[in-house]
Amino acid sequence: MKLIHLLPLLAYLSNAADFGCKAVISTSSTLSNGNATPQPIGVCLANRYDVGIGSLAVEYEASQMYTCEEQEDGSYVVKSNSYDNTDCTGDPTLSYTDQPLESLFDCTSPDCPIYEVRVYVGTTPSDDYANDNSCDETEAWVFDEYVAIVDLCVYGYFWTCSDSGLFLKEYDNVNC
Repeated sequence: MKLIHLLPLLAYLSNAADFGCKAVISTSSTLSNGNATPQPIGVCLANRYDVGIGSLAVEYEASQMYTCEEQEDGSYVVKSNSYDNTDCTGDPTLSYTDQPLESLFDCTSPDCPIYEVRVYVGTTPSDDYANDNSCDETEAWVFDEYVAIVDLCVYGYFWTCSDSGLFLKEYDNVNC
């Protein structure tokens, strides 16, 4: 009779996605064409902004990371965790379950191979362009981080990178 108790678990596990790496397709992770793109689980992405309102200047920094949490029944849920720092440390300031469908996340595969980039925003050029250092990383406090899963077909998306850039091939089927 032990086999009968395992059947629901086996049925659940067979319905979970097998992307080949820990990833989630979230409704909040969309491409410009409106299609959702897989996001790696366990990767911290950060950003910093200077927000100026009149004479008031506010510096804002935040980070976000998807995590898997195993439940008592052996199933998993994906959490989207937001932090008020740039390294996803400490307790999240906001954490919610981001689990649209079991077929849209994979918590049991190894970590994803990724390409991560930090994009700095240049400051306003000064009147003296010859001495302008507005793109110095040491002075550029404002940035956004982005990530792409590379060299692996994940739900019909195949990102590759080379010395000349990062490229996306989008397929009509989930197996590329």
